[in-house]
Amino acid sequence: MKGIEELPYTSPRIIGILRRCGFHTVEQLVDTPAKKIAMKTGLALSTVKALITKAERIPLKVSGYQTGSEIEAKEEITPRIKTGISLIDQHIGGGFLSGSAIEIFGPQWGGKTVICIQIAVMNQSLGNVVWYDLEGTFAEDTVREIAYRMKLEPESVLEKIHVVQDMSSEELIDDLCRVVNKDDVDLIVLDSLVKIQHRYIPQIAQIKGKSEMTFLLTNRSSIQVSRTSEQDRKSRSSSNSAFADMVDYRIMIEPRTENERRVVVMSSASVERGEWIVSLGYGGFYQDNRSLKLHSRRVQRYLRRLRGHILL
Repeated sequence: MKGIEELPYTSPRIIGILRRCGFHTVEQLVDTPAKKIAMKTGLALSTVKALITKAERIPLKVSGYQTGSEIEAKEEITPRIKTGISLIDQHIGGGFLSGSAIEIFGPQWGGKTVICIQIAVMNQSLGNVVWYDLEGTFAEDTVREIAYRMKLEPESVLEKIHVVQDMSSEELIDDLCRVVNKDDVDLIVLDSLVKIQHRYIPQIAQIKGKSEMTFLLTNRSSIQVSRTSEQDRKSRSSSNSAFADMVDYRIMIEPRTENERRVVVMSSASVERGEWIVSLGYGGFYQDNRSLKLHSRRVQRYLRRLRGHILL
């Protein structure tokens, strides 16, 4: 491994900043996306890109291999995507690893869109969101109430969420190819996969495989069974395989009562299985009914003022 002090024509001040932020080797710079380094160190993106270019020109002793400690160090500096439900965030190591593909599935009206909105609001510091609203379930007021609960400026949060509607599967693929090349987008939401033709799923998986962006995907827990041709069955099998390879985390949400949801984090290579009963109300998902009662009324009053039901 080559130490970052071997970067040519690099000031001691920048070397010091990199070390304080956990970057000790040339290999770390080469293997970490420029935006993540800039976010971690506070250095300008142009400066970081120049550093990476220098690092790439240094001949390395071993190419294409990382030690376990290097992988661990890289995960430690990777931003985490939080759900806003502390028990779940703790279970998954402080949040989902940025750059992952996260599937949230369950029956209709279970709260899949709400948890996606909550994740988008909770992680505003990571950058802009492109939201493909394929079922027409995105609600601006839900963004406002969750932002208000989190003590953020609701209108500023809305400005960072760019919603796309009325798009065919083919148009979606074309747009995804464009969006994943944008430097100012960090989260892509596909809500919901049931509106995307099966034959396009492998293309989405291929696009995700070449991108460092976080993908948030919603899906139904059950699909209607109908007569299909042999070609359709093969297409569905191929798409299911591609989808399984793409997804890093899977979360199931299903209703228990009007205000309670069962949330299950499925076991994967990254996390063990975990199951919780959480509360859902004004302001999104809460860890328990106590937290719901503590904040929900305040959020409800805010929404009433917003809608003009009471005088400001």
